[in-house]
Parts: sequence; structure tokens; C-alpha cells
Amino acid sequence: MGEEIRDPVPQFVISMQGEIFGEDTEENREIVRRIHACVNACEGIPTEELEAGIIRDMRSAIKNVIPLLPRNPADAQGPEAGSGEVENDIAENRAG
Repeated sequence: MGEEIRDPVPQFVISMQGEIFGEDTEENREIVRRIHACVNACEGIPTEELEAGIIRDMRSAIKNVIPLLPRNPADAQGPEAGSGEVENDIAENRAG
């Protein structure tokens, strides 16, 4: 079997302050941006769960649930329907 030809891996180090040490390229800056977004999005999720694929599992669950949700929250049934409580909870969770 022949050797697999792979693209070179960007080589750099990111400081705790987000500084790039190494080659400062647009590609490296985009990778750093992605790393920051991933770290922030995964705050509070244990590393073991990330390694076990919890993000993939959550994406799959959301993909399966979305078609079941009403397009307009006012169309939902129940005492909270259209009251804005669900939207407020979502906004509060996103805010921190």
C-alpha cells in the first residue's frame, strides 16, 4: 500500500490570551477563531462527554425534534402557548 498524502498541518500555539505564536496566516487565524467558538460553546460540558460524542448526539436529537415543533409558538398547545415564556427562557440561557 502506498503512503497517504496529507495536507500539512498548521503549526502554531495559542496563548491563554488568544495570541497566535507561529505562522500568522489567514488559515491559522480561522482555525483559532473556530477553536475559540468551540471552547465557548462547550463550556460546562465535561471533556469525557465531548470525546464520547455528546455534541453529535445532541445535533442528531435536535434534527429529529425540530420537525415536530410548531413553526409559530402561538400555535403550540398548553397554558404557556404564546405567552413568551419559552422565548424568554431561551434568551436568558443564551445571555448567560
